[in-house]
Amino acid sequence: MFKNKGKKSEAAMAVDTVKVDSTILLQANPGSAQKELIGSIDQGTSSTRFLLFTKDGRVAAWAQKETTQIFPSDREDMVGWHEHDPFEIWETVVSCIKAVIDAMDREVKQYSSRILSGYEISAIGITNQRETTIAWNAETGKVYYNAIVWDDTRTVGIASQIAGSKGDDRLRSKTGLPLASYFAGTKVRWLLDNVDALRFDLAKKPDVVRFGTVDTWILYQLTGTPIDDGSSNVGGMFATDVSNASRWLFLDVHTVQWDEDLVRTVCGYHKVPLSALPKVMASSEVYATLKTDSTGVEKLAGVPVSAILGDQQAALCK
Repeated sequence: MFKNKGKKSEAAMAVDTVKVDSTILLQANPGSAQKELIGSIDQGTSSTRFLLFTKDGRVAAWAQKETTQIFPSDREDMVGWHEHDPFEIWETVVSCIKAVIDAMDREVKQYSSRILSGYEISAIGITNQRETTIAWNAETGKVYYNAIVWDDTRTVGIASQIAGSKGDDRLRSKTGLPLASYFAGTKVRWLLDNVDALRFDLAKKPDVVRFGTVDTWILYQLTGTPIDDGSSNVGGMFATDVSNASRWLFLDVHTVQWDEDLVRTVCGYHKVPLSALPKVMASSEVYATLKTDSTGVEKLAGVPVSAILGDQQAALCK
């Protein structure tokens, strides 16, 4: 049974691996002891990583932390279910960032200031497992349910029901996608059908409901203000990029905007306002400028989040 969880201990969030490549770091910005680096949050299905790249694309430092794979098995019909804890996802992001910053600070202390005097992070980008879907309350910061992972098969029946006699290509002319359990829209529909608290808020306080994929959740947390128990943030930027938005079944790929008819078709009798969906933005633009409060990492103050890209598209850019 799903339960909202509090913040884990620092020991529980120790990263699995952290490394600084001194050779690559010292070769960055030749002729300057102050190094300019670019950060990347890479949140995948099995783990989270934070990496620092030189301007020529080489990895100067990185940390990794595996995430817990939740496979509910209370009933026979739960075979094929796959979930993640959204709070753990966020905690692993923060832990990996802190581990890299700590390792880099130790590295700087080892060298003469003429060789390595310090470093700055010019920008941060986010890449993420696509389609994995999270619903949360913007007032309380609490999630309504665990993240439903992209490969979860519980919505096969929902996809078939929506397809009906028109078949799997019913929405393809607008979305470019077949109807399948893979996509975020079917996971939104399952949450609406099965989570009482979500339906209640959607009916009584629709402005507090947020649906997002992992990129949106991380961006929201990175730019928000901590709640009292420290488990998450509220008031953050609520946005996604086109590569992630295109995997919902809600996006008209011709207008590159959320489409009310698509939302109604997928969500059925549930009334989901477009305000519950993140703003669709370009993959490469400045989303926000970070403050210390959201992560507790002073090094991130003033750093822009300047790119978001789904992991499969990001892999094509390597």
